[in-house]
Amino acid sequence: MRDDLVNFASGKLLNERILFFTGATGVGKTIVARLVARSTGKPWYVLDVRDTTANECARRLQSALGQISDTLPGGLILDDLNGAENRATAQALLRLIRSLRRQGILCLVTTYRTPPAELLDQLGADPEVVIPIPHLDESEVGNLVEAAGGDRDVWKRPVYVYGGMGHPQLVRAVLAGLRARGWPRTELATLSSAAGSNPDVDAARSAVRRRLTEVLQDEPRRLLYRVSLLIGRFSRSLAVHLATIAPQLDLPGERLDILVGPWIDALSNGQLRNSPLVANVGRDTLAPDEQVSVLRVAVQQLTSGNGLDVRQADAVFVYALEGGLQSELLKFSMAVIAIRERECRRLAAWLPGLRGMSTDFEVFPDSPILSVALRLAQLLLVAQSNDARGARNVWQALERLLQQTRQRPFDTKLEYIALFKVLISTSLAGVLPNWFGALRRLDELADSSRELRSIVDHAESSAPRQNGRKVSLTGSLFILHATNVQTVNDQVQLFNTLDLLERPTRERYLGEASQMPSDYALLVNASWLSEVKNESLDWSSAAASYAVMASQAGRWGYPQLALRCYVAQAIMLDDYGAQEQAALDVLARAEQETGTDPVISRARAKIHFRHRRHEDALASFAEEAVGFAQGDPVERAYLCREMGISAAETGNWTAATMWFGRSREAASKALSKTMRPMEIGLRADEALAAYRGGETARAVSMYGEVLELLGTLDGETSTKAEYCKRVVRHGLLWMFGQTTGHTLEVDGTPPVMVPGMCSNPEPPESIRSLPCANMDVAWHLQAVIEGRHLGVAVADANLIKRLNRKVVPALEITTRHELVASAVARMDVDGFIGQFRPWTDSLAYLAMHSEELRKGNLIQPTYGSVPSASAIQLDAPPIQRQIEDAILTFGMFSAMNRQCDPLAELSKLLVGKSGADEARELIAVMLNDGGTIEHVRVFVCRAVHTVITRDSLTPDELFIVTLRFVQAVRQSSFSFVVLRELVPWARTAWERAIENRFAIRNPRITIPSIQQALVVERLELATVAEILLAAEGAVSVRMAPELRETLRLLAKGACLDAAPAVPQDGNLP
Repeated sequence: MRDDLVNFASGKLLNERILFFTGATGVGKTIVARLVARSTGKPWYVLDVRDTTANECARRLQSALGQISDTLPGGLILDDLNGAENRATAQALLRLIRSLRRQGILCLVTTYRTPPAELLDQLGADPEVVIPIPHLDESEVGNLVEAAGGDRDVWKRPVYVYGGMGHPQLVRAVLAGLRARGWPRTELATLSSAAGSNPDVDAARSAVRRRLTEVLQDEPRRLLYRVSLLIGRFSRSLAVHLATIAPQLDLPGERLDILVGPWIDALSNGQLRNSPLVANVGRDTLAPDEQVSVLRVAVQQLTSGNGLDVRQADAVFVYALEGGLQSELLKFSMAVIAIRERECRRLAAWLPGLRGMSTDFEVFPDSPILSVALRLAQLLLVAQSNDARGARNVWQALERLLQQTRQRPFDTKLEYIALFKVLISTSLAGVLPNWFGALRRLDELADSSRELRSIVDHAESSAPRQNGRKVSLTGSLFILHATNVQTVNDQVQLFNTLDLLERPTRERYLGEASQMPSDYALLVNASWLSEVKNESLDWSSAAASYAVMASQAGRWGYPQLALRCYVAQAIMLDDYGAQEQAALDVLARAEQETGTDPVISRARAKIHFRHRRHEDALASFAEEAVGFAQGDPVERAYLCREMGISAAETGNWTAATMWFGRSREAASKALSKTMRPMEIGLRADEALAAYRGGETARAVSMYGEVLELLGTLDGETSTKAEYCKRVVRHGLLWMFGQTTGHTLEVDGTPPVMVPGMCSNPEPPESIRSLPCANMDVAWHLQAVIEGRHLGVAVADANLIKRLNRKVVPALEITTRHELVASAVARMDVDGFIGQFRPWTDSLAYLAMHSEELRKGNLIQPTYGSVPSASAIQLDAPPIQRQIEDAILTFGMFSAMNRQCDPLAELSKLLVGKSGADEARELIAVMLNDGGTIEHVRVFVCRAVHTVITRDSLTPDELFIVTLRFVQAVRQSSFSFVVLRELVPWARTAWERAIENRFAIRNPRITIPSIQQALVVERLELATVAEILLAAEGAVSVRMAPELRETLRLLAKGACLDAAPAVPQDGNLP
């Protein structure tokens, strides 16, 4: 066993020639040494110097020196050599080890303590030759369990815990006993809790006690007995102070040094810890009074100074409890009671002893004050552990105590403090049974004591006023617990109890609720929402219960509370019972009984919204919604979101944008952090609605802000955050498709924009399993969209800042192409020139790495760099065709907008740009006409020249220009942006052309045909092809049959290759 440790030590021994194994009694130093020795395959001698005096140890070492020289074994184990601090022993050890080294003999030393640094220096050894022997870990204990015939999975953890957290000697004792008894399952509970008594461990510790009397003198042994009562880590100072207890011990520091090593472990930072072998050995050896003295000194030492170290808090409690130190316990309990709830959460983790105190009996039945203080402190700590059952058990124990104290003289102030601390704890809201009875008792105590009433009045007067009125302590505590009721049945019981009260008394509790956000909504809805969460809602029973509660509230004179009960009844019927008409009838009855109210209109609108009757929803509530729920940001956020969705579903995107904006503003005012993802999602929904409504620039800017906000969301702990991150990206894909015409499908499906999709308040947990693209992918998509709507310079600057100099080559290629397209569409010369080199560099990179780029991953993109392209690379035909394509597209936009200055400026700025020479030649043709090559690109340049130099075009000229533009678009990678301009331009130009009937051939026949083609609204090349086919008879131009057939196919929606570059006959190619 301990294979890893043995293998490590064996390897170390071959290099160092000597090792020191250190550790307390029983950790297995000797066993490890023997296993390491055996691994060498050589004969070894063992020299046992256990329990020898310093002089005797030195004599034995000297004697071994001569014997070793005669026999020459492979190695020597010096077992339990614990006096290396003694000069004579150290000198004898040095001589022995030096002799062993000269003769090539290995050496292993087992010792309690780390050898002095001076000794290691004299040996020429590094500190690494010292190997502490740790306790067994759980895996090693499992191996031992298996070897002893036990079930590893069942017994590993219990044996590890009860064996002193893996102390080898105790583990072996436990295993031996279990094996002899046949591994009885009845012992599992005792072992798993590390409580009670185990005969095997008791026997091992009994043997240790007998040995202590043999190896330790009286005073060190007595000090060890005292120190053994300490738990966990403790300081040397505390251990020394235990020597001051009567009978006082001399030279406590020296006595302690004798114990550190064999019986007390030395830890880091000067801390000590008892070996599991001697833990609590003093309980069986010290007199009870002396034990109490030890515990009292421990408490005094740990609580002295400016404050208590939280890491020692549990030790203080345990010492005080075991010693019956009532004054110390009371002081400790009151300190816990006095701290704030936030600090109590931190403290709870450090006080397992107090948290786990049994509720079956009272530790101090004769001291009611201490008993109440202890239980109250325990309850406040347990409340922080999310253990509702445990908290209820402690609460019931505290209630029993308080009831008992009322039957004898008792300080009512402590009872008031206890009830107040319990009722004001937010962690206990929704946990305590009979909380309302406790609240009424609190009121009773305050009314019975002038002092307490004065304190309550002062507290209420000092608190910030709410809506100009004084806050009621009783009402506030009622709200805290009433809005956390966990079941509808509990709520029914609460209403029934309130029904039995006199009106003034009932007002003390319900009056404060009218000042709450959304009035009584939280009070009414808490119970059924809790049951929905726990999947225990019985909608039919709940609907009947809310009908009764509505009647009670109306009878009490609380119409708003009655309204909320009616609304809850309607929700049960419609949302969970699918009884829409019954729900509407309930709201109609509520309106008859209480009058018209926005709360009813809101509930009716929600029913219409649920059933997708959006016009009815808007009609029901749109006007009242403007000012509704101003005091409750969460309710208002939900309301305005629904109004936004309804407005969008009716096609009113301007109204939808407004409502989503109002919802976002409301969500931003909510105190709950859980609303943050919804707030960001609403901003995205607002941007998408604005985009659909035509406010593209504002929408795109807003969406960039949304993407930046995604980085503030913590997705690891929030499904809402994970949903928001994914769906906002989905919205970005949709906007990218709308902007560029390129659909980026998700799992084979094009992205769809659904109103309100980014702010879903109840996203499915399954959203976490869906992939989420890297944020840098989103930044590239956003840059493309910004280029079209905000300008290329803005998009480029934002992208550089957001990527923080990172480059994803696969994305760079697409983004640069789209930014060039944006510059062309906007006739943005500076933007085109700014993108020209990055774009052409990316084209050269694509040509070199096309196969590699096809394997890209948008979830985890590959980063790298795009090097500058050489002149030779840029002159390659594929890249030149792309550059010419961009220039032709720029020229067509200039022509359609009748602007020649951008072309002239572009030609000037392209001077000296690598790869731009042919592009400048094309621009020269556009500006000056000419060109000798009969090619489509030259024909297109001439067409551009014709448009920008003519005040008006004849039908023949218009036909040729339109045809050339169609030919250019067919082979263009910028076709989408061109078509958005070409189709409206062609339609307008031909509408104007047919106004002059005298210029049109066969006008009676051709004009109706052209008019019919102009009616088509599609932004597609087919639209222009149909116009050309209709106009051919109206002009004198004749097309080649191949070109006419191409137009016919285009008109039918076919995607064709480029037309022939050179005419085949005398007709127009």
